[in-house]
Amino acid sequence: MSEHLVKGYYVAIPEKTLDSEAWKSLTPSTRCVYTAMLVRYKRTGSESNGRVKWKQPELAEKARLSLKTVNTCLQELKDKGWIEVWEPGGRWLDGTTYEVNPIYADG
Repeated sequence: MSEHLVKGYYVAIPEKTLDSEAWKSLTPSTRCVYTAMLVRYKRTGSESNGRVKWKQPELAEKARLSLKTVNTCLQELKDKGWIEVWEPGGRWLDGTTYEVNPIYADG
């Protein structure tokens, strides 16, 4: 039975968010990108600042989507108020820092 246990880190999305019309309005691909982004989201501790930093190719690999799809999804997340660009970065260099809307990330 222990071989069925999930090991390692996990991403938590509040049930309130999952039940919201805002979540339901996102495309399935955008939900995948958002969930992948939250891997780096710190809710507590000295590193918690509401921001995540991603290079787009890394995010595409994590979400298992094409770079073009990830760019479309990031635009949808920005347009709908889920994230904001905090500090622009290069696609291949430093990555972009996004501020995650705590209403959705923390419930």
